[in-house]
Amino acid sequence: MNKNYNKDCTNIYILNHILIGFFVGLIKYKYILILLIILYQFIQLIFNVRFFIYDFKIKKGNSLKHTLNKLLQYLYGFLVSILIIN
Repeated sequence: MNKNYNKDCTNIYILNHILIGFFVGLIKYKYILILLIILYQFIQLIFNVRFFIYDFKIKKGNSLKHTLNKLLQYLYGFLVSILIIN
């Protein structure tokens, strides 16, 4: 990843994705929600933007690598919650 992504991808940012994935895995309609997250991430990729909820900012620049990293973070939290439930 380039410097711009590294600066924006703090531990809190990564933990946020993992926790969202975890909590989505606990809800009744988890598979619909995880599909919506995937769709949302690819929409950001297509429009070459990233949304930061803590700053409520939209920044230009995105990449497939960045998007896949985020999706893996969501997936990690999601799978952990599924394993705990089962």
